[in-house]
Amino acid sequence: MRRHLPAGSGTRYDLFDRRGRLVSALTLGGDRVVAGFGRAHVYIIAFNEFDLAFLERYRMP
Repeated sequence: MRRHLPAGSGTRYDLFDRRGRLVSALTLGGDRVVAGFGRAHVYIIAFNEFDLAFLERYRMP
């Protein structure tokens, strides 16, 4: 679940298990949002100072 934070402090997500229990919290630096999930990866869209979007891929935590 995405949480709103003060401007310039990144984007925060709460991670829940299948039973709905909070497992972890993750803060993404800069202007980034989660775009989707794969089998073992999370896909993130990052924006630069010109609002150009870049797709990033990270292993699931």
